[in-house]
Amino acid sequence: MTSRSFARHTRRLLCAAVVVAGSSACWSVEDPNANVQVGGQVIVYGRITDDAGAGLPNARITVRHHTSLCAGRINEREVLSTGSDGRYRTTFTATTAVGCLSVVAEPVGSAGLRTDSIMNVRPTFRPAAPLDSVAVNLTLRGGIQ
Repeated sequence: MTSRSFARHTRRLLCAAVVVAGSSACWSVEDPNANVQVGGQVIVYGRITDDAGAGLPNARITVRHHTSLCAGRINEREVLSTGSDGRYRTTFTATTAVGCLSVVAEPVGSAGLRTDSIMNVRPTFRPAAPLDSVAVNLTLRGGIQ
């Protein structure tokens, strides 16, 4: 059975012959795997800037998918870099549709700038287009970490 047809069959019918009464009986039984959420994709994009608003090229972006609380276990992660104007974009794939995303931006070769991040981003993961999109813009500021 494919995952799509499996998802449509959330209830199964259990039938048994009742020998004593000479008839049959059926009961509805919940499928224990019926609530398994299939993963999907989401577009994550944004711009990383410094205090002055200039785009930071080659900043390291880490997108993480957490299965429950954003402080919880990490399911998937993707690492990418910003372009020359500080922009980035990725189509992030998750194996489950529950949980949240966190995005971390780290400066590369920009002395004195601190890492910045955002947590508890809760997009809608979809298996096919149209995909949900989430803009995450971060500013890396100078100072002591």
